[in-house]
Amino acid sequence: MVGAIASKTVQVHLNRRCNLACAHCYSASGPRETEQLPVAALIDFLEEAANEGYGVVAFSGGEPFLYDDFAAVLAAAKALGLRRLAVTNGTVLTGRRAAALALLDLVAVSVDGREAVHNRIRRSPTAFARMLKGLDVVRGAGLPFGIAHTVTRDSLADLPWMAEFAVKQGARILQLHPLGMVGAAQEGLAGAQLDGEILARTWLTALALQADYGERLAIHVDLFNRATLAARPDLVVPGEGGAAGNPRLSDILNPLVVMANGELSPICHAMGPGFRFGRLGSEPLPEIARRFRRSTLGDLRALCHGLWQEVVDDEEGWPYLNWYELLETRAQLQLVH
Repeated sequence: MVGAIASKTVQVHLNRRCNLACAHCYSASGPRETEQLPVAALIDFLEEAANEGYGVVAFSGGEPFLYDDFAAVLAAAKALGLRRLAVTNGTVLTGRRAAALALLDLVAVSVDGREAVHNRIRRSPTAFARMLKGLDVVRGAGLPFGIAHTVTRDSLADLPWMAEFAVKQGARILQLHPLGMVGAAQEGLAGAQLDGEILARTWLTALALQADYGERLAIHVDLFNRATLAARPDLVVPGEGGAAGNPRLSDILNPLVVMANGELSPICHAMGPGFRFGRLGSEPLPEIARRFRRSTLGDLRALCHGLWQEVVDDEEGWPYLNWYELLETRAQLQLVH
């Protein structure tokens, strides 16, 4: 149900502009934000990323369908042979924005739960109704799609409803992402951290749902099993078990994150400035990659390996964990100290 990102992926955060201001937004996006990536530099970067061995580009934001040149970027990515994914809140899929769906291989529509819960988290009384209209547009485009759900303490009991909703809407995938206390969630959902018990219950609920729905719905959970990590440090330590000699960037770093301000970050959006190692358009990606290998990679490997060792040595810890939140938190603490 879960593991490291198997495909070599570039996560592109196109913008921080969004028509909603969600309480759990990892990037603190919203209607007043104007930060976005320059289109020409982004297209050049995607060509370089493909040459570095990345095969998938996943777009988010902000709201990616509010990025004016989204169709142009998708067309360029398609021409490069990149598989194209996007995550959307589903509320702006009209006109030329909806036309961009034809250039995607898969789209995920974010749903936070039943209508009242969804609208409360999205801070809009009409968000759920508009999202349903967006799902109609996605189905009309004939595009494979999934439902992305942020698991909170309140929504855990509603996961069976989420699975039923996904199947009724025609989704192929239900992606369960445990709430991380980053971005807007640090204030909008203060005190709502998920403990080990909640994570274990999420995992077990997902197992039961997968058994119920079988091939009708693939359920993915963004958690790791402690025993799996003990046997496979290569899943979370960059470069562990990677290609020898002069590897491409994708052989030692997956995913590569492009933030809306153009900075490049390893693995997670919220790793912090101390681990960012370049900027979109500042210089060619091969040169950025060489500098990453010389400087940032060593510190990143030490951080990940140290955290991995703590996790596998903790025999009394819960069996399932949100590795990416742990890593982001540890990276921030390392910068403070």
